[in-house]
Amino acid sequence: MEEKLIIRPKGDTPGIILNPSENKFEIYGKSLPEDTNEFFDPVINYFREYSKNPNPVTKFVFNFEYFNSASVRKIVDIISILEDMHQKGNSVRIVWMYEETDEVMKENGDDFQDTTTIKIELKSFQYED
Repeated sequence: MEEKLIIRPKGDTPGIILNPSENKFEIYGKSLPEDTNEFFDPVINYFREYSKNPNPVTKFVFNFEYFNSASVRKIVDIISILEDMHQKGNSVRIVWMYEETDEVMKENGDDFQDTTTIKIELKSFQYED
């Protein structure tokens, strides 16, 4: 699968980078889409297709400023695809980024750890002024 899927962030929807040729997989920004199925289903279908013949190593970065409860199910769906890849012997890394003062987003990363056997790397960052 050489095609990439790039969605720029817009208001209430996150940015998405699914680029197998550059081995870059990331969701970032705010996720509050009115219709989570409409927004996320093409992303999940694309990633499910990628998972059939993944790169030797797949690193997926979650870098949310905020997400609503409806987005949680879709995040779990993506983690589930990563878990399936891992169970089939593929090398998978999950990185959960959070702003160093955002304890809630850090806790969210901890909570998602309960949905997978893959060790989620929690990485803090600091906004530059």
